[in-house]
Amino acid sequence: MTTPAERADATIRARLAERTPEHQASDDAVMAVTAPQPVAFRTVTLNPAVAYSSKPGVGKAISMAKRVVIKLEDQVLKDMVDQFNMVMEAENAERRSLQDEVAALRSRVEDLTRRVTEGG
Repeated sequence: MTTPAERADATIRARLAERTPEHQASDDAVMAVTAPQPVAFRTVTLNPAVAYSSKPGVGKAISMAKRVVIKLEDQVLKDMVDQFNMVMEAENAERRSLQDEVAALRSRVEDLTRRVTEGG
C-alpha cells in the first residue's frame, strides 16, 4: 500500500514526464515575463521656478500672485513632500524585500523541479 506522499510524488513525476519542450518553453517565457524588474526610486521636489505665466498683459501679475501663494504655503508644501517621500521610500524598501523573497522562492522552485526531474 502506498502513502499519500508517495502517490503525490508519483503523480508529479508522471506529469513532469509528460511535459514536452513546448511546455518547458512556455514556462520559461512566463518566468521571464513575470520576473520583477527593479524600479528606481525618485523623490518628489518642489520647483517654485515654474510658477510663472506667459500670458500677454497679465502674465506678470499672475506670476507674482503664484509666487506669493507658494511663499505662504512653502512650509506646508515642504512638509507634505517630505512625508510623501518617506512613505514612498518605505514602500520601495518593502517592495525590494518582497522581490528578494520572490526571487528566493523561484530559485527554490527551480531547484525542486530540477531534483524531481532528475529523479533525485
